[in-house]
Amino acid sequence: VILQTCFLSLAASQDYEPKSATVSGTLNVVLATQSGFVVATDSRESDGRGKTVSDSSQKLFRAGPKSVVAMAGFSKLIMGGPFDFEAAAAIRGHYGTEGHGEDTPVKIIGWFDDAFSLELTKIIAICNTIDTSAAKNFVFFATVAGYIDSSTIEIRQVVLLPTIWVPANGKHVPIIQLSERSIKRCSSDSMVYETAGLDSLAQTVLSGNYDGQNILFKKYCKLYKEKSTSQMTLLEMEKLARELVSETGKIPHLSALVGGDIQLALFSTNGLAKWDQPIARKEKPFLLSSSIKIGAIMEGADCHEIAAPSYSSGVWAPNVDSTAIEVGPGQGVIIRPQPSPMVYVANEFRNAVLILDGNHFYGNKFVNCTFRWGKGIRSFYKNDMINCTLLRDTLDLTSPKQIKHTFQVYPPAKQDSIK
Repeated sequence: VILQTCFLSLAASQDYEPKSATVSGTLNVVLATQSGFVVATDSRESDGRGKTVSDSSQKLFRAGPKSVVAMAGFSKLIMGGPFDFEAAAAIRGHYGTEGHGEDTPVKIIGWFDDAFSLELTKIIAICNTIDTSAAKNFVFFATVAGYIDSSTIEIRQVVLLPTIWVPANGKHVPIIQLSERSIKRCSSDSMVYETAGLDSLAQTVLSGNYDGQNILFKKYCKLYKEKSTSQMTLLEMEKLARELVSETGKIPHLSALVGGDIQLALFSTNGLAKWDQPIARKEKPFLLSSSIKIGAIMEGADCHEIAAPSYSSGVWAPNVDSTAIEVGPGQGVIIRPQPSPMVYVANEFRNAVLILDGNHFYGNKFVNCTFRWGKGIRSFYKNDMINCTLLRDTLDLTSPKQIKHTFQVYPPAKQDSIK
Protein backbone atom coordinates (compact mmCIF):
# COMPACT_ATOMS: atom_id res chain seq x y z
CA VAL A 1 0.00 0.00 0.00
CA ILE A 2 1.36 3.40 -0.99
CA LEU A 3 -0.07 6.43 0.75
CA GLN A 4 -0.53 9.68 -1.05
CA THR A 5 2.09 11.44 1.02
CA CYS A 6 4.65 8.77 0.12
CA PHE A 7 3.72 8.92 -3.52
CA LEU A 8 4.12 12.67 -3.77
CA SER A 9 7.37 12.69 -1.84
CA LEU A 10 8.82 10.22 -4.32
CA ALA A 11 9.19 12.84 -7.01
CA ALA A 12 8.34 16.24 -5.65
CA SER A 13 10.58 17.88 -8.26
CA GLN A 14 8.34 16.55 -11.02
CA ASP A 15 5.06 17.71 -9.50
CA TYR A 16 3.29 20.98 -10.13
CA GLU A 17 2.21 22.36 -6.78
CA PRO A 18 -0.23 24.95 -8.13
CA LYS A 19 -1.08 28.20 -6.42
CA SER A 20 -4.23 29.72 -7.86
CA ALA A 21 -4.77 33.45 -8.30
CA THR A 22 -7.48 35.09 -10.38
CA VAL A 23 -7.22 38.54 -11.90
CA SER A 24 -10.24 40.57 -12.97
CA GLY A 25 -11.96 43.95 -13.16
CA THR A 26 -12.86 46.54 -15.82
CA LEU A 27 -15.58 48.70 -17.32
CA ASN A 28 -17.16 48.32 -20.78
CA VAL A 29 -19.39 50.96 -22.38
CA VAL A 30 -21.20 50.55 -25.73
CA LEU A 31 -23.17 53.41 -27.32
CA ALA A 32 -24.99 53.12 -30.65
CA THR A 33 -27.23 55.19 -32.93
CA GLN A 34 -28.24 54.86 -36.55
CA SER A 35 -24.99 56.56 -37.56
CA GLY A 36 -22.71 54.01 -35.88
CA PHE A 37 -21.46 52.72 -32.54
CA VAL A 38 -18.69 53.31 -30.03
CA VAL A 39 -17.15 50.79 -27.60
CA ALA A 40 -14.81 51.87 -24.80
CA THR A 41 -12.97 49.94 -22.09
CA ASP A 42 -10.20 50.62 -19.61
CA SER A 43 -6.89 48.70 -19.47
CA ARG A 44 -6.53 47.85 -15.78
CA GLU A 45 -6.33 44.42 -14.18
CA SER A 46 -6.73 43.84 -10.47
CA ASP A 47 -6.50 40.85 -8.19
CA GLY A 48 -9.20 39.47 -5.92
CA ARG A 49 -8.03 41.73 -3.09
CA GLY A 50 -8.61 44.96 -5.02
CA LYS A 51 -4.96 45.59 -5.85
CA THR A 52 -3.88 46.87 -9.26
CA VAL A 53 -1.89 44.24 -11.16
CA SER A 54 -1.43 45.78 -14.61
CA ASP A 55 -2.49 48.72 -16.78
CA SER A 56 -1.77 47.00 -20.10
CA SER A 57 -4.49 44.39 -20.44
CA GLN A 58 -6.26 44.07 -23.76
CA LYS A 59 -10.04 44.13 -23.28
CA LEU A 60 -11.25 45.18 -26.73
CA PHE A 61 -11.02 42.85 -29.73
CA ARG A 62 -11.98 43.12 -33.36
CA ALA A 63 -14.12 40.11 -34.26
CA GLY A 64 -14.96 41.04 -37.86
CA PRO A 65 -15.01 43.90 -40.38
CA LYS A 66 -17.90 45.53 -38.51
CA SER A 67 -17.95 43.84 -35.12
CA VAL A 68 -16.07 44.02 -31.81
CA VAL A 69 -15.94 42.20 -28.47
CA ALA A 70 -15.37 43.82 -25.09
CA MET A 71 -14.66 41.68 -22.05
CA ALA A 72 -15.13 42.33 -18.33
CA GLY A 73 -14.87 40.35 -15.12
CA PHE A 74 -12.56 37.33 -14.96
CA SER A 75 -9.35 37.98 -16.85
CA LYS A 76 -6.80 35.30 -16.05
CA LEU A 77 -5.85 32.45 -13.78
CA ILE A 78 -2.25 31.99 -12.69
CA MET A 79 -1.52 28.57 -11.21
CA GLY A 80 2.21 28.36 -11.71
CA GLY A 81 1.91 25.21 -13.83
CA PRO A 82 0.79 24.13 -17.29
CA PHE A 83 -2.76 25.46 -16.94
CA ASP A 84 -2.31 29.22 -16.71
CA PHE A 85 -5.18 30.77 -18.65
CA GLU A 86 -5.65 34.27 -20.03
CA ALA A 87 -8.97 35.27 -21.54
CA ALA A 88 -7.39 37.90 -23.81
CA ALA A 89 -5.02 35.31 -25.28
CA ALA A 90 -7.93 32.95 -25.93
CA ILE A 91 -9.98 35.61 -27.74
CA ARG A 92 -7.02 36.93 -29.70
CA GLY A 93 -5.96 33.41 -30.57
CA HIS A 94 -9.37 32.78 -32.12
CA TYR A 95 -10.01 36.10 -33.86
CA GLY A 96 -6.48 37.32 -34.53
CA THR A 97 -5.96 41.04 -35.01
CA GLU A 98 -8.48 41.63 -37.81
CA GLY A 99 -11.32 39.27 -36.91
CA HIS A 100 -13.08 36.56 -38.89
CA GLY A 101 -14.84 37.39 -42.12
CA GLU A 102 -18.40 38.58 -41.55
CA ASP A 103 -18.93 37.33 -38.00
CA THR A 104 -22.21 38.69 -36.70
CA PRO A 105 -22.92 39.19 -32.98
CA VAL A 106 -24.94 35.96 -32.79
CA LYS A 107 -22.06 33.95 -34.31
CA ILE A 108 -19.57 35.55 -31.97
CA ILE A 109 -21.71 34.72 -28.94
CA GLY A 110 -21.90 31.15 -30.25
CA TRP A 111 -18.12 30.84 -29.95
CA PHE A 112 -18.21 32.05 -26.35
CA ASP A 113 -21.00 29.57 -25.59
CA ASP A 114 -19.04 26.70 -27.10
CA ALA A 115 -15.23 26.79 -27.21
CA PHE A 116 -14.59 29.58 -24.71
CA SER A 117 -16.96 28.27 -22.02
CA LEU A 118 -15.39 24.82 -22.46
CA GLU A 119 -11.93 26.25 -21.73
CA LEU A 120 -13.24 27.98 -18.62
CA THR A 121 -14.91 24.77 -17.46
CA LYS A 122 -11.60 22.94 -17.73
CA ILE A 123 -9.80 25.60 -15.74
CA ILE A 124 -12.42 26.01 -13.03
CA ALA A 125 -12.67 22.23 -12.48
CA ILE A 126 -8.91 22.03 -11.92
CA CYS A 127 -8.83 25.16 -9.78
CA ASN A 128 -11.61 23.84 -7.57
CA THR A 129 -9.40 20.97 -6.40
CA ILE A 130 -6.90 23.55 -5.17
CA ASP A 131 -9.17 26.23 -3.76
CA THR A 132 -12.89 25.51 -3.43
CA SER A 133 -13.66 29.19 -2.87
CA ALA A 134 -12.14 30.27 -6.19
CA ALA A 135 -15.22 29.48 -8.30
CA LYS A 136 -16.89 32.76 -7.36
CA ASN A 137 -14.16 34.63 -9.27
CA PHE A 138 -14.99 32.96 -12.59
CA VAL A 139 -17.64 35.45 -13.74
CA PHE A 140 -16.98 36.65 -17.28
CA PHE A 141 -18.90 39.21 -19.36
CA ALA A 142 -18.70 39.43 -23.14
CA THR A 143 -20.37 42.38 -24.85
CA VAL A 144 -20.54 42.19 -28.64
CA ALA A 145 -21.51 44.99 -31.00
CA GLY A 146 -21.77 44.80 -34.76
CA TYR A 147 -23.82 45.20 -37.89
CA ILE A 148 -26.23 42.43 -38.85
CA ASP A 149 -26.95 44.08 -42.21
CA SER A 150 -25.91 47.26 -43.98
CA SER A 151 -27.62 49.56 -41.46
CA THR A 152 -28.79 47.60 -38.40
CA ILE A 153 -26.57 47.55 -35.30
CA GLU A 154 -27.02 44.79 -32.75
CA ILE A 155 -25.59 44.62 -29.24
CA ARG A 156 -25.53 41.30 -27.42
CA GLN A 157 -24.25 40.66 -23.91
CA VAL A 158 -23.67 37.35 -22.19
CA VAL A 159 -22.34 36.33 -18.81
CA LEU A 160 -20.52 33.07 -18.13
CA LEU A 161 -21.20 31.93 -14.58
CA PRO A 162 -20.00 29.02 -12.45
CA THR A 163 -22.61 26.52 -11.36
CA ILE A 164 -22.25 23.31 -9.37
CA TRP A 165 -22.74 20.01 -11.19
CA VAL A 166 -22.96 16.65 -9.41
CA PRO A 167 -21.76 13.75 -11.60
CA ALA A 168 -22.43 10.05 -11.07
CA ASN A 169 -19.72 9.67 -8.44
CA GLY A 170 -21.38 12.25 -6.19
CA LYS A 171 -18.61 14.84 -6.17
CA HIS A 172 -19.58 18.49 -6.50
CA VAL A 173 -17.78 20.04 -9.46
CA PRO A 174 -18.14 23.64 -10.70
CA ILE A 175 -18.76 24.08 -14.41
CA ILE A 176 -19.38 27.14 -16.57
CA GLN A 177 -22.74 27.97 -18.10
CA LEU A 178 -23.61 30.87 -20.39
CA SER A 179 -26.60 33.13 -19.86
CA GLU A 180 -27.63 35.75 -22.39
CA ARG A 181 -28.39 38.99 -20.59
CA SER A 182 -29.59 41.24 -23.38
CA ILE A 183 -30.12 41.70 -27.11
CA LYS A 184 -30.56 45.27 -28.33
CA ARG A 185 -30.94 46.82 -31.75
CA CYS A 186 -30.84 50.43 -32.79
CA SER A 187 -34.01 52.28 -33.60
CA SER A 188 -34.31 55.68 -35.17
CA ASP A 189 -35.70 57.48 -32.11
CA SER A 190 -33.07 56.83 -29.42
CA MET A 191 -29.53 55.82 -28.62
CA VAL A 192 -29.00 52.22 -27.49
CA TYR A 193 -26.43 51.50 -24.80
CA GLU A 194 -24.97 48.58 -22.85
CA THR A 195 -22.44 48.39 -20.03
CA ALA A 196 -20.58 45.69 -18.13
CA GLY A 197 -18.26 45.43 -15.17
CA LEU A 198 -18.04 48.21 -12.58
CA ASP A 199 -20.80 50.21 -14.25
CA SER A 200 -22.79 51.92 -11.48
CA LEU A 201 -21.84 55.44 -12.62
CA ALA A 202 -22.30 54.59 -16.30
CA GLN A 203 -25.76 53.14 -15.67
CA THR A 204 -26.77 56.19 -13.61
CA VAL A 205 -25.70 58.60 -16.33
CA LEU A 206 -27.01 56.67 -19.33
CA SER A 207 -30.42 56.16 -17.70
CA GLY A 208 -30.71 59.93 -17.25
CA ASN A 209 -30.56 59.87 -13.44
CA TYR A 210 -27.27 61.68 -12.91
CA ASP A 211 -27.50 64.71 -10.59
CA GLY A 212 -23.82 65.63 -10.21
CA GLN A 213 -21.74 68.47 -11.62
CA ASN A 214 -20.04 66.89 -14.63
CA ILE A 215 -20.94 69.13 -17.59
CA LEU A 216 -20.82 66.39 -20.22
CA PHE A 217 -23.02 64.06 -18.15
CA LYS A 218 -25.52 66.84 -17.49
CA LYS A 219 -25.70 67.62 -21.20
CA TYR A 220 -26.42 63.98 -21.99
CA CYS A 221 -29.14 63.75 -19.32
CA LYS A 222 -30.82 66.80 -20.87
CA LEU A 223 -30.87 65.03 -24.26
CA TYR A 224 -32.17 61.89 -22.58
CA LYS A 225 -35.09 63.69 -20.99
CA GLU A 226 -35.85 65.39 -24.30
CA LYS A 227 -35.69 62.00 -26.03
CA SER A 228 -33.04 63.37 -28.36
CA THR A 229 -30.08 61.05 -27.73
CA SER A 230 -30.42 59.63 -31.25
CA GLN A 231 -29.17 62.98 -32.54
CA MET A 232 -25.76 62.54 -30.93
CA THR A 233 -22.88 62.41 -33.38
CA LEU A 234 -20.23 59.69 -33.27
CA LEU A 235 -17.75 62.24 -31.92
CA GLU A 236 -20.14 63.15 -29.09
CA MET A 237 -20.67 59.47 -28.27
CA GLU A 238 -16.91 58.93 -28.22
CA LYS A 239 -16.42 61.80 -25.78
CA LEU A 240 -19.20 60.49 -23.55
CA ALA A 241 -17.84 56.93 -23.54
CA ARG A 242 -14.33 58.12 -22.70
CA GLU A 243 -15.65 60.33 -19.90
CA LEU A 244 -17.66 57.49 -18.37
CA VAL A 245 -14.59 55.24 -18.20
CA SER A 246 -12.32 58.03 -16.96
CA GLU A 247 -14.67 59.27 -14.23
CA THR A 248 -15.39 55.75 -13.00
CA GLY A 249 -11.66 55.34 -12.38
CA LYS A 250 -11.70 58.44 -10.18
CA ILE A 251 -14.24 56.98 -7.73
CA PRO A 252 -12.13 56.22 -4.62
CA HIS A 253 -13.21 52.61 -4.04
CA LEU A 254 -12.88 51.80 -7.77
CA SER A 255 -9.62 53.57 -8.56
CA ALA A 256 -7.53 50.40 -8.16
CA LEU A 257 -9.92 48.44 -10.37
CA VAL A 258 -10.63 50.75 -13.34
CA GLY A 259 -7.93 52.81 -15.03
CA GLY A 260 -5.03 52.88 -17.43
CA ASP A 261 -5.37 53.92 -21.07
CA ILE A 262 -8.81 53.87 -22.66
CA GLN A 263 -9.30 51.37 -25.46
CA LEU A 264 -11.86 52.52 -28.00
CA ALA A 265 -13.45 51.38 -31.25
CA LEU A 266 -15.65 53.58 -33.39
CA PHE A 267 -17.61 52.14 -36.30
CA SER A 268 -19.66 54.22 -38.68
CA THR A 269 -22.22 52.75 -41.06
CA ASN A 270 -19.43 52.75 -43.66
CA GLY A 271 -17.06 50.66 -41.54
CA LEU A 272 -14.28 51.06 -38.97
CA ALA A 273 -13.62 54.74 -38.40
CA LYS A 274 -11.30 54.59 -35.39
CA TRP A 275 -9.39 51.97 -33.41
CA ASP A 276 -7.60 53.42 -30.42
CA GLN A 277 -5.78 50.76 -28.44
CA PRO A 278 -2.48 50.96 -26.56
CA ILE A 279 0.05 48.22 -27.18
CA ALA A 280 -0.94 45.41 -24.85
CA ARG A 281 1.65 43.12 -23.38
CA LYS A 282 1.79 39.63 -24.83
CA GLU A 283 -0.33 37.45 -22.59
CA LYS A 284 0.59 33.82 -22.34
CA PRO A 285 -1.19 32.22 -25.33
CA PHE A 286 -1.45 28.71 -23.88
CA LEU A 287 -4.87 27.17 -24.10
CA LEU A 288 -5.90 23.93 -22.50
CA SER A 289 -6.72 22.33 -25.84
CA SER A 290 -6.53 18.81 -24.46
CA SER A 291 -9.43 16.57 -23.62
CA ILE A 292 -10.70 16.44 -20.07
CA LYS A 293 -12.61 13.80 -18.14
CA ILE A 294 -14.59 14.84 -15.07
CA GLY A 295 -16.79 12.89 -12.70
CA ALA A 296 -16.58 9.42 -14.28
CA ILE A 297 -16.31 6.05 -12.54
CA MET A 298 -13.98 3.76 -14.50
CA GLU A 299 -13.36 0.15 -13.58
CA GLY A 300 -11.55 -2.95 -14.76
CA ALA A 301 -8.73 -3.81 -17.12
CA ASP A 302 -10.35 -1.94 -20.00
CA CYS A 303 -11.11 1.18 -17.93
CA HIS A 304 -14.75 1.07 -18.96
CA GLU A 305 -17.15 3.56 -17.43
CA ILE A 306 -19.70 1.99 -15.13
CA ALA A 307 -21.42 5.31 -14.41
CA ALA A 308 -20.69 7.71 -17.21
CA PRO A 309 -21.56 11.39 -16.78
CA SER A 310 -23.39 13.33 -19.45
CA TYR A 311 -23.01 16.98 -20.33
CA SER A 312 -24.51 18.77 -23.31
CA SER A 313 -21.52 20.97 -24.17
CA GLY A 314 -19.33 17.98 -24.91
CA VAL A 315 -16.88 18.64 -22.09
CA TRP A 316 -16.83 14.91 -21.45
CA ALA A 317 -16.57 12.59 -24.41
CA PRO A 318 -18.71 9.45 -24.13
CA ASN A 319 -15.57 7.33 -24.19
CA VAL A 320 -12.03 8.19 -23.14
CA ASP A 321 -10.56 4.86 -24.26
CA SER A 322 -9.45 6.31 -27.60
CA THR A 323 -6.55 7.74 -25.63
CA ALA A 324 -5.58 4.35 -24.25
CA ILE A 325 -3.77 1.31 -25.61
CA GLU A 326 -4.08 -2.28 -24.44
CA VAL A 327 -0.95 -3.76 -22.95
CA GLY A 328 -2.09 -7.29 -23.62
CA PRO A 329 -4.79 -9.81 -22.75
CA GLY A 330 -5.50 -9.58 -19.05
CA GLN A 331 -2.76 -6.98 -18.52
CA GLY A 332 -5.01 -3.94 -18.46
CA VAL A 333 -5.14 -0.63 -20.29
CA ILE A 334 -2.72 2.25 -19.95
CA ILE A 335 -3.73 5.83 -20.55
CA ARG A 336 -0.96 7.17 -22.70
CA PRO A 337 0.47 10.70 -22.68
CA GLN A 338 -0.70 12.97 -25.49
CA PRO A 339 0.96 15.87 -27.36
CA SER A 340 -1.61 17.93 -25.47
CA PRO A 341 -2.09 16.58 -21.95
CA MET A 342 -5.04 14.55 -20.84
CA VAL A 343 -6.63 16.01 -17.73
CA TYR A 344 -8.62 13.97 -15.20
CA VAL A 345 -10.59 15.76 -12.48
CA ALA A 346 -12.83 14.25 -9.77
CA ASN A 347 -12.98 10.76 -11.32
CA GLU A 348 -12.84 7.37 -9.64
CA PHE A 349 -10.54 4.67 -11.06
CA ARG A 350 -10.77 1.03 -9.94
CA ASN A 351 -8.30 -1.74 -10.84
CA ALA A 352 -6.70 0.35 -13.58
CA VAL A 353 -3.15 0.70 -14.94
CA LEU A 354 -2.36 4.37 -15.45
CA ILE A 355 0.55 6.16 -17.09
CA LEU A 356 1.51 9.33 -15.24
CA ASP A 357 3.89 10.81 -17.83
CA GLY A 358 2.38 13.69 -19.76
CA ASN A 359 -1.02 13.45 -18.05
CA HIS A 360 -2.58 15.46 -15.26
CA PHE A 361 -4.70 14.23 -12.33
CA TYR A 362 -6.59 16.50 -9.94
CA GLY A 363 -8.89 15.43 -7.12
CA ASN A 364 -9.39 11.83 -8.30
CA LYS A 365 -9.83 8.63 -6.31
CA PHE A 366 -7.81 5.50 -7.15
CA VAL A 367 -8.66 2.05 -5.75
CA ASN A 368 -6.40 -0.98 -6.44
CA CYS A 369 -4.62 0.86 -9.25
CA THR A 370 -1.10 0.61 -10.65
CA PHE A 371 0.77 3.78 -11.68
CA ARG A 372 3.63 3.67 -14.16
CA TRP A 373 6.01 6.58 -14.31
CA GLY A 374 9.17 7.24 -16.29
CA LYS A 375 10.47 10.78 -15.96
CA GLY A 376 7.91 12.80 -17.91
CA ILE A 377 6.40 15.91 -16.35
CA ARG A 378 2.85 15.60 -15.12
CA SER A 379 0.57 17.00 -12.44
CA PHE A 380 -0.71 14.86 -9.58
CA TYR A 381 -2.54 16.91 -6.99
CA LYS A 382 -4.94 16.13 -4.14
CA ASN A 383 -5.75 12.60 -5.27
CA ASP A 384 -6.86 9.85 -2.87
CA MET A 385 -5.35 6.36 -3.21
CA ILE A 386 -6.29 3.03 -1.66
CA ASN A 387 -4.12 -0.07 -2.22
CA CYS A 388 -2.21 1.46 -5.13
CA THR A 389 1.23 0.61 -6.48
CA LEU A 390 3.82 2.76 -8.24
CA LEU A 391 6.11 1.24 -10.87
CA ARG A 392 9.17 3.13 -12.13
CA ASP A 393 9.93 2.58 -15.82
CA THR A 394 13.34 2.57 -17.43
CA LEU A 395 12.40 4.99 -20.24
CA ASP A 396 10.59 8.29 -20.47
CA LEU A 397 7.07 7.47 -21.53
CA THR A 398 6.42 10.56 -23.64
CA SER A 399 5.01 9.14 -26.86
CA PRO A 400 2.79 6.24 -27.94
CA LYS A 401 5.78 4.69 -29.75
CA GLN A 402 7.94 4.70 -26.64
CA ILE A 403 5.09 3.34 -24.55
CA LYS A 404 4.49 0.46 -26.94
CA HIS A 405 8.20 -0.30 -27.14
CA THR A 406 8.59 -0.25 -23.36
CA PHE A 407 5.74 -2.63 -22.69
CA GLN A 408 6.36 -5.07 -25.59
CA VAL A 409 10.14 -5.33 -25.62
CA TYR A 410 11.45 -4.61 -22.18
CA PRO A 411 10.79 -6.71 -19.07
CA PRO A 412 8.15 -5.32 -16.74
CA ALA A 413 9.40 -2.26 -14.92
CA LYS A 414 10.60 -3.03 -11.46
CA GLN A 415 8.56 -1.85 -8.55
CA ASP A 416 10.02 0.93 -6.45
CA SER A 417 10.73 0.06 -2.90
CA ILE A 418 8.86 2.55 -0.75
CA LYS A 419 8.65 2.19 2.98
